[in-house]
Amino acid sequence: MTDRQFVLNLRDRFDILCTGHVVPSAQPSVLDMEVTTGAPDPVDDARWYRFPMVVVRFLRTGTDDVLLTEHIRFVNYSTGANRADLVNALALGLAKLAGTGGLDVQSVRVTAVIDPAQSGRTQHPAMSILLKRLKGLFVYEQWNCGIGRLEEADLKAGGPLALPQHMHWLPWPRVRTFNADPFVVDIDGIPWILYEYIDSREKGEIRARSWDGRRWGDEISLLVGDGHYSYPCIFRHGGEIFVLPEGSASGRTVLYRLATDTMRLVEHAVLFEDKGIIDPTIVHRDGYWWLWGGIPGLQENASVFLWYATAPHGPWVSHPSSPLSLDVRSSRPGGSVWEQGGMLYRPAQDSSRGYGCAVAIHRIDRLTPEHYAETPVGTMPPAANWKQPAGFHTLSRDGQWVVVDALRNRYSLWLPFARIFERIIGR
Repeated sequence: MTDRQFVLNLRDRFDILCTGHVVPSAQPSVLDMEVTTGAPDPVDDARWYRFPMVVVRFLRTGTDDVLLTEHIRFVNYSTGANRADLVNALALGLAKLAGTGGLDVQSVRVTAVIDPAQSGRTQHPAMSILLKRLKGLFVYEQWNCGIGRLEEADLKAGGPLALPQHMHWLPWPRVRTFNADPFVVDIDGIPWILYEYIDSREKGEIRARSWDGRRWGDEISLLVGDGHYSYPCIFRHGGEIFVLPEGSASGRTVLYRLATDTMRLVEHAVLFEDKGIIDPTIVHRDGYWWLWGGIPGLQENASVFLWYATAPHGPWVSHPSSPLSLDVRSSRPGGSVWEQGGMLYRPAQDSSRGYGCAVAIHRIDRLTPEHYAETPVGTMPPAANWKQPAGFHTLSRDGQWVVVDALRNRYSLWLPFARIFERIIGR
């Protein structure tokens, strides 16, 4: 069987993605890309794998020089969704090459193949999909957050991959609700954990609790509304504490000040009026504020973008290296950026074998308005003593305090009936 080739028209996606990049004027307004997908076509062949990992390579035409490599994850039950994901990944890659390298994208050829070693081959795809859907009727995912203190011995043993020996978990939430995306801040010697609380309608709000070393304080609701709020990234500036949550459903990115006397969030500034940044992660370094995050609809689990500003309220400028990477194993932000040994470290989500299966750590080697470089340090699965082995996708630090979230799968024979009841009453 020979390789399959097809032509994708990327005009709309390419033109949109190149906005904000320095794209050579010679670039065509209509872009047709010939893609070699290998045999069989990964879009169709994804059904034979539990976690279809697709490696997309951009090469210079007529050579084997690899200009850019992407890792994206297909689903094994929808060729339409996979085709759309491939188009999105191609447009992102071409926009990056055109924006950062000034390349004539017409001189680029693309290959896309499934990597069997990272995909989990199955001999009975129809049965595998059926069992997965049956499992979904009676199984729901439940995340929860924990806090621990890093001791000197932990840091010496683990370096940037260090975790506390003991974690103290929030009380487990009710059925079909969960706590996730934790961040931590020390207020007058007491650590406070801010996190996303999701109810059975999958509507998120920001809540907070203190930890005195023995027990949790009362739960406080900080941010709730008609939209969905998550990922409350915390930072300090000018003697005050600020919180930058994700509110992507609203289409805006809003910065809040935390009033510590009343434990309330007060709107401070709108950073982006036209986009709700996914998992916004902010830090100050070398005279600039840096903001990592995703853009809705643009390979959310496999890409990360960067902006910079001279003040936390902006204006924010798109970094010329954006998107920084296109890799479902290590791109999407997964917690606070911290300094250790004079270096910055960035946690990212690894969703290669399912959403939020582990956390990947990167060392940031170069961070300027013109250049960005990071090096992978390692990947951290859920710790064995957490008793929640199904996932781990947020790691945040403030001094010695570390907060994480972890996933467990819960089973309930009543789950299908609960969903039907909620649909009847209009929830």
